[in-house]
Amino acid sequence: MRLSSEKVEKFYNLWLPLVSYANNEGKLSPKLPMLSFGMNIKPADVLPTAEYIWDNINVIDRYIDVGKDKLSDEDIDILRGWKRFVRSRFIVERHLKKGSIFIDAENGEVYQVSGLQSSWEETLRYALLPVMLETTLIPFDGIIVTDGLLMASNICFGASYKRSFKEHYMLMKQNGKIHKSL
Repeated sequence: MRLSSEKVEKFYNLWLPLVSYANNEGKLSPKLPMLSFGMNIKPADVLPTAEYIWDNINVIDRYIDVGKDKLSDEDIDILRGWKRFVRSRFIVERHLKKGSIFIDAENGEVYQVSGLQSSWEETLRYALLPVMLETTLIPFDGIIVTDGLLMASNICFGASYKRSFKEHYMLMKQNGKIHKSL
């Protein structure tokens, strides 16, 4: 699953100005321009600022305070929701119609995650599942997405690990413990 083009635009119209604000606040990269939807942006240029946001989560409140005249109540709710982020290493175990299954490698929590512009199946089309990613999960419009930045590991899992991940997913599914929102 991926977001509609309207929701993708809404996401980036909230995310990119926050990134620009955080970049300026943290004095991180003078080369990073004021970001807006539709720009050709290299993820490596944005990653340090995204890490700054997740390490200094109250930057979201400061951004809202500065921009509250330009933000709708819905936008403010979405931005505040991002404070419930989950940043970790995840095992992508399988792809479903409503999102891909991410298992937190640290604590075993299981999340159903939607893609932004592309489904995870499209994004990871050449990767053999399961695959390990490092990314940040955030709530958006009642579902879970990522901040659009990820680092894939070059780890190959053997049959026993694959079986273990599958069994864990099935157990969590059976017990109704798949997080579909944050």
